[in-house]
Amino acid sequence: MSSLVSILTVSAGNFIGMIASAIALIIYSRFMGPAEFGLFSVAFAFMQIVVRIADFGTNMAAERTIARAYDHQSRRDGLIQTTLWLKTISYLAILILMWYLAPWIALDLLHLNNIGLIRSAVLLSGGTIVFEYAILVFQATHRFDLVARITIAQGLGKLLFSLNYYSVKIEFLCSLACILQLYAQKIELK
Repeated sequence: MSSLVSILTVSAGNFIGMIASAIALIIYSRFMGPAEFGLFSVAFAFMQIVVRIADFGTNMAAERTIARAYDHQSRRDGLIQTTLWLKTISYLAILILMWYLAPWIALDLLHLNNIGLIRSAVLLSGGTIVFEYAILVFQATHRFDLVARITIAQGLGKLLFSLNYYSVKIEFLCSLACILQLYAQKIELK
């Protein structure tokens, strides 16, 4: 795939995903009402904080390092696996810490009488971490068509979630399916 086609593919995927996500956000704000949307916003913001803390800057460093090992399959696969373990361990550490800090964060820091909201945000942040990991691997291994596909799937998942109020976070399922597909293919590059 040429550089121009790769750029256009990722840009189109990002644009479609962004539009779908924006429509979902409008639907949330329209049908939830101010109080519920405020709680949603707090949970979403807290989820993003957890994702950034759990990342520890590994996304950028790993993507660059994996891309440099593009021609050395065993080294590249080892780096991908190491990154997955590092992200899993950091997420689990943050999950355990935040699970126990949730009462203090909810009640004392944010003055919310909803500990479950904070704990749900921490749990659901795992979906975003998996999604970002999939993006990292696909970009580092030059699989830009898959980057576009999962970005579109994520945006459409948010839109479907907002329309139907599914009880499972669609983003997590789409990301997990993409990662399973990646490992099933054992990162066979064209």
